[in-house]
Amino acid sequence: MKKIEIKLPNPLAPAKSILIDYHLPKERTNSQTPIIVFLHGFKGFKDWGAFDQMAQVWTQKGFLVFKVNFSHNGTTTESPLDFEDLEAFGQNTITKELSDTATAINFIFNKSSDLPKRNRKDIRLVGHSRGGSTAIIYASKDKRIKKVITLSAVSDLEERYFNEKNKKEWHKNGVVIIANGRTNQKMPLFESFHEDFKKNPANYSVKEATQKLAQANTPQLIIHGAKDSSVTPKDAQDIFEWSSSTTTQTKNAKLVLIEDADHTYNTKHPNLISNIEELPTPFLEMTDLVARFE
Repeated sequence: MKKIEIKLPNPLAPAKSILIDYHLPKERTNSQTPIIVFLHGFKGFKDWGAFDQMAQVWTQKGFLVFKVNFSHNGTTTESPLDFEDLEAFGQNTITKELSDTATAINFIFNKSSDLPKRNRKDIRLVGHSRGGSTAIIYASKDKRIKKVITLSAVSDLEERYFNEKNKKEWHKNGVVIIANGRTNQKMPLFESFHEDFKKNPANYSVKEATQKLAQANTPQLIIHGAKDSSVTPKDAQDIFEWSSSTTTQTKNAKLVLIEDADHTYNTKHPNLISNIEELPTPFLEMTDLVARFE
């Protein structure tokens, strides 16, 4: 299985590239091959932990899989596994992530893109953690997304990031410092993050976006670890309730809590397990649920 990487400029900040990869299956793809686009989370990147093996599993199950690095996630195209650009990390916004996602989808959807044959009418957007929130919000704005699948998604971005403590820090210092427990780095969130929220509140409302997906009858699979302490299962339950709270009363949303699973489905970075079959059971259950969702 061959992995190919491409770089695309972010229209909002052309100096920063969106790094995307896709995995070529052993068998030739065709016009019926469905597409998965994967978005990583906060303090994450497309090659975190076992995400490559995740893409391999989905490729083996018949999908053409794209993993996207947000342009301002703090890594660089030269060092996609390390947070070497904390300035960019601090300047990131959900609006930039939505722009990154649109750029990737437009490229994948473009008939003239130099990509394998694929079914442009079957694009599934999958997001982990905050990437799940971005996936919901983006899909509510783009009818080309036919299914939305969230993995441990954050339900309330306002509550998580724009609390009184953070607002006081931004007002006093112009920056909020986020500790990265894995790398021991102090990662900045500049006040521009809060300013973008105030300027574009709809770009941060998972509730509003989820209700729009329900009204549009867009199938949504909400997966969460029952033992997730980083983003609790209540977030998943909130998203599920919002998906059925519209007047249309659609039944297109499905909630699955995976027993014994934590925020990353019991995987770690770096991932030292090369044999896919030996990966944690919750992680394999998650990948299978995504592949089987109709």
